[in-house]
Amino acid sequence: MLHGSIVAAGVIEDGDLTGYFIRPKMPLQNAEKMSEMVMHANIVAVIGTTNEDFFGEFGYIMAHWKHADVFIFPINVETPKLLAIRVMRPYDHEEIVQQMTDFMQEKKIELTGTSSAPDQ
Repeated sequence: MLHGSIVAAGVIEDGDLTGYFIRPKMPLQNAEKMSEMVMHANIVAVIGTTNEDFFGEFGYIMAHWKHADVFIFPINVETPKLLAIRVMRPYDHEEIVQQMTDFMQEKKIELTGTSSAPDQ
C-alpha cells in the first residue's frame, strides 16, 4: 500500500496525461488547467535532465506549494514517461521517495533515477 499522504497520481507521456488516480473527495481540475499542469511537469522534467553531465543521473523533482507538494519521477516503460504524485502534508520526504521507488521496482517499472544525491 502506498503512503496515505498521496492524494493523486498521474502518468504523463508525450505531454499528455495518459492515466490518473485521484482519491475520493479531492477536487479535479478542469481539462484546460489539467493540460497546462501536465505541460509544466514536462518542462520541469526536461530542465531536470539538462545537467546530468555535471550532477549525475536525474532522479526526481519535488515542488512545494502552500496547499500541496508534487513529486515528478521520470520512468521508462518502453517509452519515456513521467509519474507525478500530489502529496498532502504531513509526510516524510524520504519515506515518499523510498515507497515510490519500491513500488516501481515491485511493478517492474524502471525509474530513470532514484537518488537524491549525486554518485560519489
